[in-house]
Amino acid sequence: MVPIVGQILLIVFFAIRSDQGDNRFDPVPMAVAAR
Repeated sequence: MVPIVGQILLIVFFAIRSDQGDNRFDPVPMAVAAR
């Protein structure tokens, strides 16, 4: 099980990555957060 902090860090990391120009959305963090 991934701790809540880990899930938040994943979401923030992918959000920053998408802001930096990677427009391809990765559904993995949302799937982890929805668990």
